[in-house]
Amino acid sequence: NKMLCCSLGKIDALLTHMNPTYSIAAKPICLLKGIPLFTWYAHKEVSSRLIWATRFSKQCFSASEESFRLQSPKRKIIGHGIDLEHFKEDKDLPSGLNLISACRLSPVKGLDLLLETLPLIEGDWHCDIAGEAGTAEQEVYAEELKKQSETLGEKISWKGAVSYQK
Repeated sequence: NKMLCCSLGKIDALLTHMNPTYSIAAKPICLLKGIPLFTWYAHKEVSSRLIWATRFSKQCFSASEESFRLQSPKRKIIGHGIDLEHFKEDKDLPSGLNLISACRLSPVKGLDLLLETLPLIEGDWHCDIAGEAGTAEQEVYAEELKKQSETLGEKISWKGAVSYQK
């Protein structure tokens, strides 16, 4: 709240991201200063904090109905904002099934399950995995994934973090 108080004359609106507690904490200041409060939330949990954050917010945004399960007229589903035109088909891809996983290397993403099921695919295939770990726990998970993928050989390519331009 101290940081928000210092910025009061400089902001037109406040958007909190993925943490309803921030919306709850900011509401009194926003109310006093007439600053509209918006919340972005993308998670399956419907907690009492989310209920209060929704009540306090002018509007709540999410990527899908599944990621904001609280029914509210304030809920607006806007998707992830991914420009699909940016991902044109690459004519130089090898034959067979070409898979791409682009995500943070985190247990919640379930890449270990992907690596478990890939050998079940019949025919020729290749999987590129783009992303990186963001925490020490995720680094450990990423190393476990790489070890798990060793039996798949050249069918798996680890790309690391990939910029939007690529």
